[in-house]
Amino acid sequence: MTSSHRRIAIAANAAAAAALAAAVAIPASAQQTAAAGSETKITLGLGAAYMPRYAGSDEYKAIALPVINVVTPWGGFIDAGEGIGYRHGFGDKFIASAALGYDAGRKDSNQSLKPGSDKLRGMGEVKGATLLNLSLGYRLTQNLTLSAGASQPLSNRDRGRNYYAKVDATVMTMPRDKLAVAGSALFGSNDYNQSYFGVTANQSATSGYKKYTPGSGLYAVKAAITWTHRFDDNWSLLAATEATRYMTKAGDSPIVKARTNYGTMAAVNYTF
Repeated sequence: MTSSHRRIAIAANAAAAAALAAAVAIPASAQQTAAAGSETKITLGLGAAYMPRYAGSDEYKAIALPVINVVTPWGGFIDAGEGIGYRHGFGDKFIASAALGYDAGRKDSNQSLKPGSDKLRGMGEVKGATLLNLSLGYRLTQNLTLSAGASQPLSNRDRGRNYYAKVDATVMTMPRDKLAVAGSALFGSNDYNQSYFGVTANQSATSGYKKYTPGSGLYAVKAAITWTHRFDDNWSLLAATEATRYMTKAGDSPIVKARTNYGTMAAVNYTF
């Protein structure tokens, strides 16, 4: 692997790990609202994640988890899960954001730096893609937020679009600790579900898996819990776990080896 390819692979691995953190953490929209009118906040951290080799895999791997989050009072942000973008609040209730992010795709071999597994041999690669991530949130109460979003690929567009609907709730707040839960429904366009869960005739011939066409629609539901402990004004610990249940469109795919996947992560962060 060349140095340039290694850097790209490491970035893809970081994006995949950060996606887990983004899925289980308190929404960035809530963080942005809290930071409105204050100075720029930068959070850097390092941790580890234990997650499936790919969506629907029955194999797991441990990977390093770099954390970077920048929130500015004017709405700009950098987030390892969402990407680089801008967030704006409309009154006290609505929050909208747009960001450029990255999807790491998937290999058909075991990869330490990218999703994939030897069990997918012959399926070929789902190429990585630059994404336009759009979201809209509605704050029902101080501790309860509803949101929906979409990811449109700007490169490798045959990957397809994916969407989500989500509810986030803070269920416990103490001087140094916060506990949050989240639930979400995940949807894919016809191309997205085909890319990640389908098996074409050519793929069937090279991999041995039965041909499968999932079609568009709901492919998974997800539940997550996040605990944040603040040691002082700068140092904190974030620990989280999630469970993903693949519904009929994805769950019936011959490449989905486990209908339920789990992921967990922990990171020590420094905010300044």
